[in-house]
Amino acid sequence: MVSLTQPTELGCLYSTEEIREIAGLARFHGLRVHMDGARFANAAAAFGVSPAELTWRAGVDVLCFGGIKPGISLSEAVVFFDRELSEEFDYRCKQGGQLASKMRFSSAPWAACLQNGVWLR
Repeated sequence: MVSLTQPTELGCLYSTEEIREIAGLARFHGLRVHMDGARFANAAAAFGVSPAELTWRAGVDVLCFGGIKPGISLSEAVVFFDRELSEEFDYRCKQGGQLASKMRFSSAPWAACLQNGVWLR
């Protein structure tokens, strides 16, 4: 698997053409392409293209769209553009400890706003 971060930790952006080239090389070697999209919306806005242009149309197989960094309280969405890759994903999540009952960690920042049963503003 080839894993890209869009944008990178240093703020560099992969253009649609660069993603296509990387995906082409990955396919040539029998690999899949994963994109870590923690700041993905920023990249789409910077290039002025649709999310589809930067993902499945460019050859990305899986997008992990993070919500924490752009301010969404939901932690993450995993988008499979190839449905076969999603088989048994729920099982793999459970094996990794990603259970709905453990989502209290995602809601922990809200607990800091609550003191003695009163919401702080």
